[in-house]
Amino acid sequence: MSPLLNKTVLLTRSREQSAGEISMLEDAGAEVIAFPAIKILPKTQDGNITAALNELGNYNYIVFTSANAVKHFNGFLETGGKVIPRSVKVVCTGDKTAETCRKFNIDADIVPEEFSASSIIKYFSSMNLQGQKFLVPASNIARDELSSGLISLGADIVMLPIYEVAVNNEIPEMIEFIKTNKPDAFIFTSPSSFAAFNDLMKIENTAEYFFRKVVVAIGRTTENAISEKSVRVALVPETFTVENCVKELIKYYQKEYLLN
Repeated sequence: MSPLLNKTVLLTRSREQSAGEISMLEDAGAEVIAFPAIKILPKTQDGNITAALNELGNYNYIVFTSANAVKHFNGFLETGGKVIPRSVKVVCTGDKTAETCRKFNIDADIVPEEFSASSIIKYFSSMNLQGQKFLVPASNIARDELSSGLISLGADIVMLPIYEVAVNNEIPEMIEFIKTNKPDAFIFTSPSSFAAFNDLMKIENTAEYFFRKVVVAIGRTTENAISEKSVRVALVPETFTVENCVKELIKYYQKEYLLN
């Protein structure tokens, strides 16, 4: 049975980033468009980064919300000959982020069950965070859900931009392909990938463009960003990973296949 036969699925990641998930979709019969709508750009070390590296021991927690945050922060650590002191607890959103920490010999002390900013806030909600200092290395467009949530619990937060997220303007041939081969389903892996897709495709009416399309969001933050544009999100996996997005989409079409 090939539940996705004759279906075109767009995933906002490159084939290199999600080779396993793309194979899953293709095995289910789908034609997959790997569309890396955003690109990650390294940031030059500035005074804020230097200060954070020199004051690592003053923090109680470092929070990594993505594998990219770990990778780029570790680059600055290595360049500056620094390590994260054992007195500082490392918090990770999700297994992939924790796995990247381990790759760079960084101990992941806290990994909430749900892979989201809200899960971190929930984890700390019963604690007294007065006087507790948090460092959050992140992108230049990081949302304030995490910082505002922790601040409301009394924490002292430093958001530290360590890499930049930009629209990927290097895929014009793919844009033209999508215009003539409109996808049946979309998997958006972040709010920025959704915004970049709309920018690249020059979509004026998002509700109309995605009408009757199956839209999958990797997590609640991405779902909220999409819903704000009057687009219905059909699927959000319980565990916020690309693999689970794919599994939910395959199950969705399996049910449709059986009904027909």
